Amino acid sequence: MPTLPEIGETERALAVRAEEAASHLPAVLKSQNEFETAGETLRQLQTLAKTIEDKRVELTAPVLEAKRRLDDFFRGPANRVKCAISAVKGLMLGYTREQEAIRRVEEERLRRIEEAKAQKERERLEARARAEREKADELRRKAEAEAAKERARLQAEADKLRAKRDAESRAKRAELEAQAKAVEADTAKADAARVKAEALKSQAANTTAVDVRVESTVKPVAGIAQKVVWKFRVVDFRSLPDTYKLPNEVMLGSIARADKDRARVPGVEFYAEPVLAARGS
Repeated sequence: MPTLPEIGETERALAVRAEEAASHLPAVLKSQNEFETAGETLRQLQTLAKTIEDKRVELTAPVLEAKRRLDDFFRGPANRVKCAISAVKGLMLGYTREQEAIRRVEEERLRRIEEAKAQKERERLEARARAEREKADELRRKAEAEAAKERARLQAEADKLRAKRDAESRAKRAELEAQAKAVEADTAKADAARVKAEALKSQAANTTAVDVRVESTVKPVAGIAQKVVWKFRVVDFRSLPDTYKLPNEVMLGSIARADKDRARVPGVEFYAEPVLAARGS
């Protein structure tokens, strides 16, 4: 096989011959003889071009064959490594999903415990509110009855005293009116007790469970980065607002990535899917 410098000299010589053959032709063909000469020159140039192309094919064939053999040689090991990478990723993702399921079960268990505590506290406060309200109603009834009785007695005495002596009756009436105000104060206390009972009822209605979150137990591995990608799925299309009823997957995807577990759209379930990213050492 000729060396590359020899190959270059040969091809350059052919190129020079082609240029010289073309340079002998006039700028414009003016006769049949010149036309035939140009045709002969064209045939010679095509022969030179074929000679150069045949040489190129002859010299590149071994290189292409060597490349094909190298590709075949490395294809098997590369595919085996890719399969091993896929297997390791599958194991790691399986472990991650298992730990996530365990975390969710624990979180749900704690949430139910807290909800039960909150429900028990609501029931306790509601019972206390009912008792306070009943107590306030009873105090009010007694106060009103006592007040009515006392007002009748005081009015009778006032009328009697007024008939006996105007001057004495005015002084006595003032004293009796002071006593009537004291009775009215007792009524006001009963009203205050009723207000307290209503406040306890409102507190019971607003008692909610403590938000519980369990941190993942999956520890990071050196060289491996795991991230959580939030996505969505439509679970009740009829509940979707008109804005999302294409459904607008671009908008929903943006909401999932921006709000993550705080994302809320009626009819759509947002969920996290783990994705592994590995870098070579």
